[in-house]
Amino acid sequence: NFTISEKNNINKSIFDTLVEHNLIVKENLYVEKKDDLNFKNKLYFHALGLNGNALAKEFADTTFVIVGCGGIGNFISFAIGSLSPRKIELIDGDKIEKSNLNRQFLFTENDIGKYKVDVLKKNLVERNNKLSISEYKEYVSKEVLHNIFEQNKKNKTLVILSGDSFSALSLTAKACVKSEIPFLNIGYLNDISAIGPFYIPGISSCPFCHNALSISDDISSGHNESKILEDRINANNEAPSSFTNNALAASMGMADIIEFLSHNYERINSLNKRFGINSATFEKYVLEVNRDRKCEICSHGE
Repeated sequence: NFTISEKNNINKSIFDTLVEHNLIVKENLYVEKKDDLNFKNKLYFHALGLNGNALAKEFADTTFVIVGCGGIGNFISFAIGSLSPRKIELIDGDKIEKSNLNRQFLFTENDIGKYKVDVLKKNLVERNNKLSISEYKEYVSKEVLHNIFEQNKKNKTLVILSGDSFSALSLTAKACVKSEIPFLNIGYLNDISAIGPFYIPGISSCPFCHNALSISDDISSGHNESKILEDRINANNEAPSSFTNNALAASMGMADIIEFLSHNYERINSLNKRFGINSATFEKYVLEVNRDRKCEICSHGE
């Protein structure tokens, strides 16, 4: 018996390199050329060594809850919308302002003063008329998340948090843990785009494990000195937010979402860690966030 490389007279080292980079694969991943949204997506999945048809079905079976529809929310909803998911749930109480337009590319000057979720839904559906989208013109709360989870309890659900407050992170984490829903936090710290830790129930850490991200104080009622100082700082300052750090963060998040839906957990960059990239220098930052058996959010008393 001859190996494939021997049968086709291919140098073994060259053959191994082609296999390593997914230029030669073990299964038939042929994609029929069609003028539709999924054609190029499937080719991209195959380039990653993934089964494009199977992954497209995973997206089609999953409801995505997007908390925060600003810069990152624009990019991530655009990306997910192009992959024809089962449903998208948009949560945000903000209206569009002119200062949003430097990065929130699905909005225009004609949209100023309108609710972000309304305009986002309209523009996403215009790009893909098969989308099913529900919008919530309110800020995230345990009540709205509970209602969404109840409506989708028979379906796979993934929550993406791109909100910009610690209270949103806290209540989203608590709601997802209670309902055993996976979620990913996507954001940035100045010029560092950051994601994670990617919470998968029973498998990985949440953002509050071991207080690795120094945010546990914000779980409480908010009447402590650090909270007061935070409010004073935020009242007079704005975080730098541009196309670059928003687009990079959303792209990083999508890469991990793809691996999650492919069940390749070992390839998720933000599993049990906060993963960041400097948008100017491309320097990588990794903060380990191991599972905490005593975590007040996700331990369940383990």
